[in-house]
Amino acid sequence: TGGPDWPVELGRLDSLTASQEDSDQIMPSPRANATSLIDLFSKYNLSVKDLVALSGSHSIGKGRCFSIMFRLYNQSGTGRPDPAIEPRFREELFKRCPHGVDENVTLNLDSTPYVFDNQYFKDLVGGR
Repeated sequence: TGGPDWPVELGRLDSLTASQEDSDQIMPSPRANATSLIDLFSKYNLSVKDLVALSGSHSIGKGRCFSIMFRLYNQSGTGRPDPAIEPRFREELFKRCPHGVDENVTLNLDSTPYVFDNQYFKDLVGGR
């Protein structure tokens, strides 16, 4: 992707099987706010610095509509979109993830999805 690289061993050391239920117990929800993420990371002896570093992995790749539908259509149970989403970006999301869409449709995680950079953080601060 144009960024740094290093060898990574494949496979899992924590389990021989995949389990959605087990994953739901340890993986953060897409609905998690900063406070709950910090609390979750601290349970695994990870710091805020670790959280920021791991969040940077969102610099590359795609996410599913499933992960944003609640913010787009029912933030905090209001039946309305999250006002923190930048308005032009929100309109783009409405087009890409309309009600009734296959929630496995994917979107770029940031505006430079094929470059390992800090654009994810810039987009995050900008409401995108």
